Amino acid sequence: MRSQKANNFQLVIGLFLLGSGASKREMEVLAHAGLSISYTSITGHVKGLSKEGMARVREIVKTSMCQIVWDNLNIAFRVAAERLKAKNHFDNGTTGTVIPVFDPETGGHAAHGTLPFVMKPLRERTLPVLDWTAEDTLPSPQSAAELSSSCFWQLKRLALSHIPGVPAELKKQFEECPVVDQIPLHKSEQYPVPAMKLDESTLEGTLEVYITILRSMGLDDEALEAHGLMFDDGDLLTDSLKEKIESARRNSTTPIAGMRASVRRLGLFHGEMAGGRLTVNEHWGKPNSLWAGGLWWEHNKLLKRKPITAGWSGKKATPWKPAHELIHISLPAHIVDGFRIYCGQESLEAWAKTATMDEFDRVARIVSDKLFSTAAVEELRAKEASDRDITLENSILYNRDALFYIEFIHAIKKGDIGRVLNVLSIWMVMMRTPKTMPRYADAMFETLVRLKHFPPKLRQLFLANWLVNLTGRAYGFKPVDLLQEHQNSGRRSSTRQGHKQELGMARDDHRVHIHPARRDANRADCVQDSCIR
Repeated sequence: MRSQKANNFQLVIGLFLLGSGASKREMEVLAHAGLSISYTSITGHVKGLSKEGMARVREIVKTSMCQIVWDNLNIAFRVAAERLKAKNHFDNGTTGTVIPVFDPETGGHAAHGTLPFVMKPLRERTLPVLDWTAEDTLPSPQSAAELSSSCFWQLKRLALSHIPGVPAELKKQFEECPVVDQIPLHKSEQYPVPAMKLDESTLEGTLEVYITILRSMGLDDEALEAHGLMFDDGDLLTDSLKEKIESARRNSTTPIAGMRASVRRLGLFHGEMAGGRLTVNEHWGKPNSLWAGGLWWEHNKLLKRKPITAGWSGKKATPWKPAHELIHISLPAHIVDGFRIYCGQESLEAWAKTATMDEFDRVARIVSDKLFSTAAVEELRAKEASDRDITLENSILYNRDALFYIEFIHAIKKGDIGRVLNVLSIWMVMMRTPKTMPRYADAMFETLVRLKHFPPKLRQLFLANWLVNLTGRAYGFKPVDLLQEHQNSGRRSSTRQGHKQELGMARDDHRVHIHPARRDANRADCVQDSCIR
């Protein structure tokens, strides 16, 4: 007979099925076949992993600094035929994650109490007071020069990747992008906290979520003060709600209720989505108009895709995923066409096969100056009205803005937080106009000004932990708020299959222990440890 204790393989398969969104019936069938453990055993192990994870968090927070992130989790449950106990409903909740803070100086966790409360000045007024000057409203000359250099590198990278006939030897000679402020390569740890059946879209809900997360970490007012400041990431709404709570409770004498330890940080993933929508909306154009903007609607039509709503006059937000992919398809085509125009030969492929790196750099510089720079647009606009080429001007502006977006994404993956800040300083200005995104512009401006006046250690840890790397590999960085979005994606797949009751997500329960199996190193280690025990 098969031993009931020697079931490591079946346990891993069961956790995989749960994390993949398999139904309860499918799990039971595989359990009867001996390929998996029973559904009841799977949920029991999941709850055990949840308790072990929180116990680990409570141990870490006693010796190391931690940061938190949370996001709303909205799941629609639908049934084929409604009955008394089976109806369509929509559940709102909040999920969170605790992440130990990385210290670039030591290469490990930041020590407990590294950032005492005195590093965060007491709030004295209802509205935030920023110590800014006129120089803070525009990118600095150094930032502009670094961004220009990075964008030129991106142009060459995309050209080498998409121009046909480029020899492998030429690609090997291509160097890495100039570094501005690289986060040292490290492997981040993540510990999901029990999900909460709380709505974080209100002031009361946000405060309750914050208190619940701290309580689950084993922190009271005294322990939180000993821990010191704590970074917390989120989207624009979450950031705004936390700011209002700090304002309303600025006279509170207790650290938790007054959010004294909170160091707000705008999620870079949501900043990325805002930048993508900025680019698409600004250059979408109007169908059959005299000047087709950046030809966006024509590109979408050329790809035979379903029409999408975009532009500043749209009633709905531009869908980010199609827009994101459209930029990645469109911009390389513009770059290749630019090289075709200025390579000096009839066949671009023939030129690419014989071009040296010096020749490639020379043509790339011409393409950048003529088709990807603000100076080129200003030169065209200086002509008489009858001689101006509006379509070309708009295309150049699109090329420039799309290159900013590509640079932002690449800088995040590389983990160069300095390059990320350079793009934010440009977007801060571009989003300022009323028809664009003034709230995101305000958030970026506030973040950059606060960073300027942070104590050196606070600024260092703020920037070094704005991105996480769960793999420990190069180009493995991602925003903290994107990590939470990925966590929510796994939770949706399991709860939509009807597992919420067994996992503790009762409608009147405020603590949900849902930890779907994921393919990251931390979760694999947890599963392995559980199997060994």
